[in-house]
Amino acid sequence: MHQEASEYRGVQTGRLRIGSFGATSSLQILPRLLEAFHAAHPGIEVLIEEAADDEIIRWIEDRRIDLGFVVLPDERFRTWPVAQDQFVALVAADNTLARQSSIRLEQLCEMPFIMPESGSARIIRRLFTQARLSPNVRYRTSQMLSTLTMVARNQGVSVVAEMALPPTNGKEGWVSKPLNSVRTRKIGLAMHPHATPSPAAVAFVEVVEKSRDDFLTTCTKERSDVAI
Repeated sequence: MHQEASEYRGVQTGRLRIGSFGATSSLQILPRLLEAFHAAHPGIEVLIEEAADDEIIRWIEDRRIDLGFVVLPDERFRTWPVAQDQFVALVAADNTLARQSSIRLEQLCEMPFIMPESGSARIIRRLFTQARLSPNVRYRTSQMLSTLTMVARNQGVSVVAEMALPPTNGKEGWVSKPLNSVRTRKIGLAMHPHATPSPAAVAFVEVVEKSRDDFLTTCTKERSDVAI
C-alpha cells in the first residue's frame, strides 16, 4: 500500500527533465506531447533543457536528464520512436533551383554550401559521402535562423530536416525542395539503459506511445525511400 501511494504521488507531483535538440523536437514535437502530458498530469513540473544532439547524448549518459530526444537508431539507450521526417534542400526563392520540383545533391555541390553544425549535421555529411559527393562548404552555422537568413540572401544553399523548418507564408526569401531521392530520419525518446525511471518519466513515455501515430509523417510515396 505504501509503495502504491508513493507511485501515485510521483505521478501527481514532481519534476521531469527532458533534453531537446533543435527546432524539430522543441517546436514540432514537444509542445503537442506536453499538452497531452499536462492534461493527464497537471502537477508535474517539466524542465526542458536544449542543446545540440551530441550534448543531449552526453546528458543521457551522465543521467543529467530523465529523457532526451535522439536520432534513431541508438542502441546505447532504451528508446521509443516518436516521429519521422525527411531531409530537404534549401535554396533562395530567386535561385534557379527554386523552379524545380526536386533537387539533386549534385546540383547543391555546384553552389556555395551552408553546413548546419547542429541537429543532424553528421547525417547530412553522411548523405553526401554515401553519394560520393563533396559539397563546397563556404559557411558553417549553429542556428537554423542563421542558415535561413543566409540562404534567403542567396549566399549559399543547404540541406536540413523538414520538421526543423518554421511555418512559412511564402515571403521568407527561401524555399525548401524535396531531394530527388528521399532521405529520412527517425527521432525517438531515449533513457539511460540502467536508469530507474521515475513515475513521471514512465507516464511521459506512455503519452509518447499513445501519441506516436500522430507524429509519424509519411514520406512522399512516389519517391524511393532511402533511410540513413
